[in-house]
Amino acid sequence: MILFENESNSAAFYFAAEDYIMRTLKPTEGVLMLWSTAPTVMLGSNQIAEAEYDKKFTDSEGIEIIRRPSGGGAIYTDMETLQCTVILPFSQKDDAKASAHEWIVEPLINTLAKYGINAAFEGRNDVVIDGKKISGLAQHIHHGFICSHASILFNTDLSKLAKALTPARSKLESKGITSVEARVTTIAEHIKTETKTKRTVPIVRFRDELIKTYEEKTVLTPTPLTLPTSALNRPSSL
Repeated sequence: MILFENESNSAAFYFAAEDYIMRTLKPTEGVLMLWSTAPTVMLGSNQIAEAEYDKKFTDSEGIEIIRRPSGGGAIYTDMETLQCTVILPFSQKDDAKASAHEWIVEPLINTLAKYGINAAFEGRNDVVIDGKKISGLAQHIHHGFICSHASILFNTDLSKLAKALTPARSKLESKGITSVEARVTTIAEHIKTETKTKRTVPIVRFRDELIKTYEEKTVLTPTPLTLPTSALNRPSSL
């Protein structure tokens, strides 16, 4: 499996990379990318933008708004949120859900277990700790490949997340909660609880542990990722 690496903190770059890998590179083996962004609201491919985020707040905070190529709900991410992308060759006989579970859900849950944290997969696409969401998954299929990606709330600013996102009240009520903040938690907070330490584990250390978990499963080949200018012109901010 190729571990593509780049120091960009632009969501547009990585969505362009996903497209470029599937459309142009067409690798014969799997691809893994682990990345973080500047404060960003990512919208699902079919969402109505105005209904999903607080424009006045995001403008005042300089939060970027971008639409991703996959479906699902709006999310907030920042440099303390880890994005995980896995791209695999895909045919009609393959199971999309099984692919995401094997290559994203299981490695994440196994990595959390190393810290003594018991996480579980819940519903259609959520990973939770004690019933609170720490990750959501989305997928899209193009050019004979399936791209599965997850946003992992490591030490995300949950206050900004709650102010930036404006989901429908009916969606919150269906989950038995009254606010976005009540639905989510961060991995860093649970690591401090389980390890009985007051110091927050850096996100880079958690990323390294996640890479080690993947290495227990497959051989990773770290490879620098660069994109031609033409590839960067595909996704755009709203």
